[in-house]
Amino acid sequence: MNTTLAAFLYTQGLIEDNESFFVNARSLEVQVDECLAYLYDKLNTEITEDSTEEEIQFWFYEAGKIHFTDNLRLWFKIIYSIILKEPSGARLGFLTKTLGVDHILNLIYNVRDGRILPVWGWAA
Repeated sequence: MNTTLAAFLYTQGLIEDNESFFVNARSLEVQVDECLAYLYDKLNTEITEDSTEEEIQFWFYEAGKIHFTDNLRLWFKIIYSIILKEPSGARLGFLTKTLGVDHILNLIYNVRDGRILPVWGWAA
């Protein structure tokens, strides 16, 4: 995961400025990376052209439920920001069907590879 994510999370107020900043930043950074890796794998292996919006939506929710059990809302802000550059939007199953699974996989890959930041201009 790209270390600029930690700095970004701080500027968005998602981690506090205290002595545990680096521990909290690293923890959230790892959490995001693991969730994105899980989602990438599931979208890549479980979703086909014939998959319904509900089937696709299930994997977004499942990824968050596994990796963001204490703050599912944050997971959805992050994933919407990756896809739309906004903290919310239409259902993710619909967006994925509309934009294409390959496009969503490419966005996730680029975030995990550090090529783009996952969120732009919103605060928690």
